[in-house]
Amino acid sequence: MKAIVFDIDGVLVDTVGSFYTAYNEAMKSVGSYITEKEYLDRVHLQGYKIFEEILKIRGIEADAKELNHLKNKIVNNMLKNAKLKKGVNEILKMLSENNIKYCIATASEREQTEIILNAVGISHLFPIVVTASDTEDDDVKPNIYYIAADRLKEPIENCVLVEDSLHNIKVGKSIGMGCIGVIGKYSKEGLKEAADYVVGHVGEIKTEWLR
Repeated sequence: MKAIVFDIDGVLVDTVGSFYTAYNEAMKSVGSYITEKEYLDRVHLQGYKIFEEILKIRGIEADAKELNHLKNKIVNNMLKNAKLKKGVNEILKMLSENNIKYCIATASEREQTEIILNAVGISHLFPIVVTASDTEDDDVKPNIYYIAADRLKEPIENCVLVEDSLHNIKVGKSIGMGCIGVIGKYSKEGLKEAADYVVGHVGEIKTEWLR
């Protein structure tokens, strides 16, 4: 059986746009903004790098790392209201019953990830959690996917990525991962562009897809 690598926001947990909102709030402190498309196009980057690129586009001189610190303070408070997404309990039960390995790999930093997992009460179910804090590279993905595969003790080709981001699905495919898209940020039609399978929630994932 193949191993599963889950993204967290939009896949396992609903944070109701907390990260995007926090980026925008931080940008307001320098009299600017970030569009949703600009954010989604850069979710694979370290937080401060996202700010660096948007500041350059806007022609604003400001400290990207200070803005990222402000974003973290804002989002930490918002994430305490995170909600578990539909189907999570079902998929974890299925994986356990079939002895299928799984982990989390997210571009969020470890502090935010721990807040989310504790808020929805599933931190104890994920002994392997890879975050942006585990890599120093500006481009978090695909690095965290390789780290996840290593910790799962599986070759990358034997790992299936479960994501709601079309960009990240394309990254996963480019390094040989199987990919399952979760409808949310993108429509079923949009995700079909790169994903092997598309589901409305993780509880719809079928065991045979992991053989």
